[in-house]
Amino acid sequence: MAAAAHWRGAVLAAVCLLALASGAAAQTCTKGIFKLDLVSSPTNSDLIARCLTSVQVNLYGNCTVSLTPLNAAGNWVPGIWTGAANVANTYENYVECPRDVGTKIRPVDGTGAATSNAAFIRAAIAKAFEGHVYGFDTSGATPVAKHPLSLDAATPIAFQSGLVTLKRAAGAGGNSLVYAVTQRTVVSTQISSSLVAVSLCSQLPTPATMCRDDGSDPQGVGSACPDGSYGITITKADVDPPEVVKVCGLCPAGSHIVTLGQMAACALSGSYELKAYTKCTSWAQAVPTLQFALEVAGDCSMDIKPITDPACADPTLTTGHPYGDIQMRAYYTTPTKIRSLLETGNPSAPMLAIDASGTGSALTMSFWAASLDPTQGGAAQITAATTCTAPTATVVGGQVAGRPTTAIDACPVGSYYKPDEYCYACPVGSYCPGPGGTAQSGPVGPCPPGKCRTLADLPGWELGPGAAPELDQYNPYLGQSACLTCPVVDPPYTSYSGATSCNVKALDKDCIPSRYGGAGMEFDPVSQACQKCPPGTQRDNTLKKCVLCPSPGMPDQESITGVPGRHCLLCPRGSLALSDPQTAATAVDGQITDGATFCDACPPGFVQDADPLKPCIACAATSGPYSYRTGDATPENNVCVKIPAGYKLKLPTAVGVTPAVVANTEIEMCEKGRVSFWKTDALREPTDQYSCIACADLLPTSTYGHTYAPHEGMVACIPCAAGTIPYSTGKWCSAGTPGSQYTESCVTCPDGYYRDAYSKRPKGTDTQHTGNVECDACSQSYYNNQPGTNCDAAPAGTYTNSTGSFVFTPCPKGTFNSDTAGDSCMPCAAGRFSPTLGSKECKTCPAGTYSKAQSSRCLDCRAGYSSPAGSPACNPW
Repeated sequence: MAAAAHWRGAVLAAVCLLALASGAAAQTCTKGIFKLDLVSSPTNSDLIARCLTSVQVNLYGNCTVSLTPLNAAGNWVPGIWTGAANVANTYENYVECPRDVGTKIRPVDGTGAATSNAAFIRAAIAKAFEGHVYGFDTSGATPVAKHPLSLDAATPIAFQSGLVTLKRAAGAGGNSLVYAVTQRTVVSTQISSSLVAVSLCSQLPTPATMCRDDGSDPQGVGSACPDGSYGITITKADVDPPEVVKVCGLCPAGSHIVTLGQMAACALSGSYELKAYTKCTSWAQAVPTLQFALEVAGDCSMDIKPITDPACADPTLTTGHPYGDIQMRAYYTTPTKIRSLLETGNPSAPMLAIDASGTGSALTMSFWAASLDPTQGGAAQITAATTCTAPTATVVGGQVAGRPTTAIDACPVGSYYKPDEYCYACPVGSYCPGPGGTAQSGPVGPCPPGKCRTLADLPGWELGPGAAPELDQYNPYLGQSACLTCPVVDPPYTSYSGATSCNVKALDKDCIPSRYGGAGMEFDPVSQACQKCPPGTQRDNTLKKCVLCPSPGMPDQESITGVPGRHCLLCPRGSLALSDPQTAATAVDGQITDGATFCDACPPGFVQDADPLKPCIACAATSGPYSYRTGDATPENNVCVKIPAGYKLKLPTAVGVTPAVVANTEIEMCEKGRVSFWKTDALREPTDQYSCIACADLLPTSTYGHTYAPHEGMVACIPCAAGTIPYSTGKWCSAGTPGSQYTESCVTCPDGYYRDAYSKRPKGTDTQHTGNVECDACSQSYYNNQPGTNCDAAPAGTYTNSTGSFVFTPCPKGTFNSDTAGDSCMPCAAGRFSPTLGSKECKTCPAGTYSKAQSSRCLDCRAGYSSPAGSPACNPW
């Protein structure tokens, strides 16, 4: 038991240790950044200073740190190493400074454990600086610098109010790089309580020249930074309201002008050709016009552009920068030295060196052959150290390599002044006449545009009344003091404002109608040509442009009618003069104004108001509910008409129902069995405009009860013929219900029924009224066995003793009926007989026979008896 307890205790202890270790590894920090800008360095050749003139230090949530270079593009550092004794025998190779975020470095204590201690975070930052330029090997558990740029082992990095100092190791020169803290979001105490943004010039190493917070300018830029430095704007947040100051970094951003003396010869050729010399021909002349414009970026790099000599330009380039590949790229290595770099894309080229020379504004400028290609190590121009040196190079605008001591802000001819950035070469398409007595005296063109033609005497081009010729101008060259005039050609060509060439056909801005067959035209600045006046406008010859047609009107009809000069016309009756997106169906009062572009006809059911400036008006509103109009309105069809007899209006459909029917736009014929007509000019039968009336509903019934409408669109009901009755919805009228049912046809009366031509029965009949719409039954003594005919009297020898008989009944044997229309038969008298059915009379019994009344035969007298003819009995002999 004791052993088990001991084992459990050991396990618990191990678990606790693991938990503690896990907690120790999970270090947390509040993430943030601070930005550093280099303000002091003994030399720009320091590789950390070259790649990290401006850098952002990142602190992450797990306490790791990294560096983000902010100004590294275009800066290069050595990329080949060899022993000191072999340097002279080894070619130079350079690699570009890293541009991306560097490797994350984790702060660790003396045992190698991760920590959030501020001292170890500062050590991690120092390690990030040491390995940033050449990178880290991250294959192991801890990143290892591939080629560290060592810092001082004892105090590699120091923080003081507003500044961070990196002290290089003794073997690396022992110099100190001083950075100004120009931005901070990180919590200072995680790194150093002295980590604050610079807020006072006195915090900087050289406040007199490297800072501006004297209140002379609201942006803290009362005067320019000195040569070899550039402005960094920061905010003093410790005052209310916050103030803005400017710290000067190590390189100036701006442009500077250098004029050159004659260079009679330069032997560099082939891959090492100095193109600025071979193309800019004035450099070899006694008094060159050539100048160099040095445009410096904040990372100390610069573009060197040959200007003022038109021969430098490439005549085959009509757009963009016309100087091709003759411009050069260089950088400040120290505040007084400028050198060029070879690029991997152009490994063999002339190198450049510009240095301050003596005092005043003089510089020395030299060019020589150099190559990154080892195979060129024995090239003649390299082994012979072929060098071209400009005898004189003088700063005439701005400040280069610290010369002159006070920068020149009165820019020379062909350049213009930009505050704090000095003199820029006049761009192509512009002119800079300068110089001036003040810093901002050099105006910038651009070259004026052509007026619309070049010369007045060219055929087909007129100046117009009172106009003066204006020659067109352009400028394809950098650094020019005046624009050039377009050459005289036919047809003439002109230029736009700021043009580099005359490649635009001359324009006719007057657009006189006589030049265009009398058509109304105006100048269109988009197409740069005369265009026909658009719909809804007409030309005003005084203004020389198109003006809106007055309302109500329609657009130019010249192209439609073929009649020259026919422009704004009134819209035809029934149409409105409108402009997109209006329509006649949606236009409301007040929308019909000047400048209409088309005529739109009033839609069905509407007509144009008497006032052409008013919108279309509905038929129901202008002519009443019994009116309509179909189709689009025209001068002949701009009236609402009355619904004709035999028709009705189509009922409007609900929204979304197809096909759609709009109120008062369509009519349709009355259905069979129904009619419509006008009783008077204003009274319609029926009164509902959307329906027709059934014949059975017409009054009085005595007139219309026997009528029908056999066709669509009938204006009156017609009577059924004698022997027929109206047929209502498929039922015999005798079984139907009189009233609103349609009567579309007539049918014959059934057997046993009749109907006279007028459908009237005299009083005293079995119906006891007149105008009955039903057939009457045949009375007693009559019958009818053929539909559609009158009742006939029962013939002699027959009878009918009930109404509605289909047939007559023959008189039984022993009876007779000698008259027609009998309702019964008479019995034969005694001595007479009728032996057959349907006898019209009785026969007399012969002698020797007798009969009783209603006999069908005579009986013989028995023996001993006799009788005369017609005897009712026999008598004895």
